[in-house]
Amino acid sequence: MLQVSAIGKVYQNGTQALEDVTLTIDDGEILGIVGGSGCGKSTLLRLLSGLDHATTGAVSVDGVTITEPHPYIGLVFQEPRLLPWLSISDNVGFGLIEPDTVLKKRRIGEALEKVGLSRYGTSSPKELSGGQTQRVALARALITRPRVLLLDEPFSALDAFTRVELQDHLLDLWNETRPTLVLVTHDIEEALFLADRVVVMRQHPGRIAETFEINLPRRRDRTSPEFETMKREILRSLNTTLTLHKIA
Repeated sequence: MLQVSAIGKVYQNGTQALEDVTLTIDDGEILGIVGGSGCGKSTLLRLLSGLDHATTGAVSVDGVTITEPHPYIGLVFQEPRLLPWLSISDNVGFGLIEPDTVLKKRRIGEALEKVGLSRYGTSSPKELSGGQTQRVALARALITRPRVLLLDEPFSALDAFTRVELQDHLLDLWNETRPTLVLVTHDIEEALFLADRVVVMRQHPGRIAETFEINLPRRRDRTSPEFETMKREILRSLNTTLTLHKIA
């Protein structure tokens, strides 16, 4: 279980990025986080990952307090951030602590097969498309079998077709081991397609405005009336937070 207990974040310049954010995210749950610019979505993800420290409150996974990057937690950024001097295989296995070389190679091969890139193991990152490099980033994050995987707008730089394709692929990968996923996205449809719950955040300081339970069976039909109804509800909530910010 991922527990976020009343965390707040104030930067050295006095800017309060987050205030009193509390969440309990169950094992295997997919949580989507949406909100306008400046609502602290990415800051929250950095605190969950241990890359930054909360000013107040705490983050824990299965009772272990997270104060720095931890093997329990994987992270996928908007940019794949592959190491250009390494092959695709070496990028995937970069964070894998495995003394048995044969076993390590097998796990890398299995990871590449799962993302459909088996024949690209010896290639360099520059030889792959944007969608392919993001598949590599997913394989690299999942090969260590994290309990929690954080995704910071991982598909926003991709074209619409590739984005939809990778959303489907992410669900396939998640379904194998069911890690907890926390997805930050500006795309309401993406959050609604993937998540069990969607959290809408409001700005300055960032805090939770509303939470939606998504009781739609997977795989979700983006054209169904039920999907459209939920999409309108989340959009209404998001628009309300933006309007309140303008009034304030």
